[in-house]
Amino acid sequence: MSVTVDHEKMDVQSLGIQTVGQVIKELQKSKRLVVRLVIDGEAPDLRRMAEIAAMPLTGHTIFVETVDPLEASLEVLINAYTELNRADEFKAEASDLLRRNKWADAMEKLRQCLALWQGAQRAIVTVGRLFQIDVEQMLVASRPLRILSEDFARQLNSLQTAIQSADLVGVSDVLVYETAHTGDTWRAAIEALRAVINPPRAVQSAV
Repeated sequence: MSVTVDHEKMDVQSLGIQTVGQVIKELQKSKRLVVRLVIDGEAPDLRRMAEIAAMPLTGHTIFVETVDPLEASLEVLINAYTELNRADEFKAEASDLLRRNKWADAMEKLRQCLALWQGAQRAIVTVGRLFQIDVEQMLVASRPLRILSEDFARQLNSLQTAIQSADLVGVSDVLVYETAHTGDTWRAAIEALRAVINPPRAVQSAV
């Protein structure tokens, strides 16, 4: 029986730990987020997590890799924020291609733009769940994120309708007018969530 966490042996006997699930719970007490689990040299199927958690440690070699939840979440949000800049570029390129009647090329740029916008939305939801934050009620530019998410859904529906109709002018109008501030909205949402999970510390006076 051997349990290694981030390249250090875990003294499971003194802790009274007997199962894989108890190992994970002990790490959660230390505010560590498990990002990789290897049992006897193989990564288990995490869809069978209940079965894996009940597995006794005896006779097995366990390796666990963890990260600090705050650090990992901030990295996810920073990456999503950076990708929104690329989304702006793809959007501008799609609009330009539409003006030049290059439908196929424009659709590819638009697909990439939408993927990055949706990626930012997923990053916000994922981090919110990790910290048990109701992101839908989080205020962004004085409006609940729920309202902004609904606006985003309508934008996607408008784009889908125009694309399905091969309406070049319609797609262009949605990009220019309806999604004019979409990138800025998701950037503001990311900043708002960052402030919640990692609020700036008050600077104490030296006096």
